[in-house]
Amino acid sequence: MLLSALLLAPAVAALATRGPDRSHVRRDFISNNWCGQVLSGNAIREVSASWVGIDGASAECQAILQAGTYARLMDEPVVRPGDTVFVQVTAHNSTSGTAYMENHTTGQKVTIALDAPAGSYLCGAAAEWIQEDAAGGLAPFNTFSFNECRATEASGHARTLDGSERWFLRPADHTLCYPSDVSRDSIRINYSGPLA
Repeated sequence: MLLSALLLAPAVAALATRGPDRSHVRRDFISNNWCGQVLSGNAIREVSASWVGIDGASAECQAILQAGTYARLMDEPVVRPGDTVFVQVTAHNSTSGTAYMENHTTGQKVTIALDAPAGSYLCGAAAEWIQEDAAGGLAPFNTFSFNECRATEASGHARTLDGSERWFLRPADHTLCYPSDVSRDSIRINYSGPLA
């Protein structure tokens, strides 16, 4: 696996559908390429877990600052199944940020400075903890959790998952990936697609 950081131009828009409320969940949404938890906020500047992002979930703000791990055949830096990885993205302003990643299992650490492509701007409107199928063909995966999830607004106000939205990966008529067991600071991501 590869530790990766991205500051991207507009992300793929998702189809939003209203769902039932939960104690920590405000509503449910459907996406065609990712699942996870999204927290709306005001000038969000920092998010941490293992694949995280700022913005990209709403039609009004499609640029995204994101970082995390993904499967790919590369030698360095190494992330193996079962490793515990911490990722934090910080937006310094609307066009630049930093991704910090640490593999707690191996002790590897990396900090990457990121700049937006011309014409792309962050809004700070959402913090995301997601599993993404960026290129299509989502590989089956074991259930995993985001723990110690938190976001910080520009004012310094710390946020938890309270009031966040669940996003389900449903590219057609079958849910492939979905969040569950949402608490104030953790979420479980589940795979329910084909095994091969």
